[in-house]
Amino acid sequence: MSIAQFTDLVQNTTSVAINSGTKLRNQINRHGYALDYMLRGAEGFKSLQGGKDIRFDSLFKEVSTYRTYKPGEKQTWSNPQVTTTSSTPWRFSMDEMTYDMAEVLLQSNEMSSDRKAMYYVDTQSKVEMSSVISMAHGLEDELFALPDHAEMEEASGQTPNSLNVFCNEMPDGLYTSYRTADSKVLTIDTTLHPTWDNQRSAYNSVGLHTGTAPHLFSAFDDILQDLSFSQVPGPDGKMISESGNALGMKACFTQKAGVTNFQQALRVNQDYYRVGASQDAAYPHPVFNGIPIIRIDQLETNAIYPTVGTAAPGLETTYGVYSSTANTAATNAGPRYHFIDFTCTQKAVHEARYFHKGALKEPSNQVDVKIQPVLLYHNNITQERRKCGIVYPSADIPA
Repeated sequence: MSIAQFTDLVQNTTSVAINSGTKLRNQINRHGYALDYMLRGAEGFKSLQGGKDIRFDSLFKEVSTYRTYKPGEKQTWSNPQVTTTSSTPWRFSMDEMTYDMAEVLLQSNEMSSDRKAMYYVDTQSKVEMSSVISMAHGLEDELFALPDHAEMEEASGQTPNSLNVFCNEMPDGLYTSYRTADSKVLTIDTTLHPTWDNQRSAYNSVGLHTGTAPHLFSAFDDILQDLSFSQVPGPDGKMISESGNALGMKACFTQKAGVTNFQQALRVNQDYYRVGASQDAAYPHPVFNGIPIIRIDQLETNAIYPTVGTAAPGLETTYGVYSSTANTAATNAGPRYHFIDFTCTQKAVHEARYFHKGALKEPSNQVDVKIQPVLLYHNNITQERRKCGIVYPSADIPA
């Protein structure tokens, strides 16, 4: 066989696949996802039915009707109204799956009928997986977007709430757009209800704990103390509060440098290498008090951290991407650790529009193309901001 004949043979021989559409090799997945926790079972998302918005009630002050009395003493009865209603609008998201029938049919024209069916299913699986990845990444990006009051708080906006709205390092818990608007988060006025705020703890060292400098682990201990609340003891010792569960289902989200610095802190004074299978200074899958420390790509690329170190607390107006070398003012000098309790922070979704596949559509200006929209009615909520917390640097923390 001549070289020309061999080349002609290769060019006219079809390829063989080593994987299928259901085993598509995904090379755009990320290091970690917060969306996984927002959608994880009963502890994650809230499945809701219809309504003009998403609402929940909270107690921010006691009725203070407890008193002692003497038998027969006249009483003045009262019925104080102390519950506060919070609400947030529905947000509407979509993606689409597009099928090019020419792509399917021309590639399978020489196959038997059963092979054609298999090829179509294979192509459909690839399209569906691509769409799911696209939608998941869109929802993930929204979780760590820069808070925007007009877009997130107002009914006229269309962007879901960012987790940074609920949990941030600002002294008053508000980004500029919220502070200059009405200081409300989920319609609750933070100036009237001081407990409607997240927890904060600062650190300035990841090495040896010397002097009074707050070490990373000391800040973690501090934040977990503040994030833990006991239930109210009722009759017969039964608990009557919805604010218990000291640990809950928490996760800590951070940058790559955050994971690296945490592991470095674990090694300090413990970095003794031994011969044998037991040696491992890597500390894989790090956890603190059972809480996983997870790297989130968006925390390394989204401009969500204050960049004006000289501004008075609460007066920062600009935000930048995390960096341990640029913007080394104390307000942007090292990795942050976002602690979220997913027993009270969830993605609320409409039960009839949860990754809902709509009817196939055929565009009027295209032939042999079918489009299937995927719809989601949702928003991100927290029912207790005080059970979200952030550990942030108070000095330059090198990576």
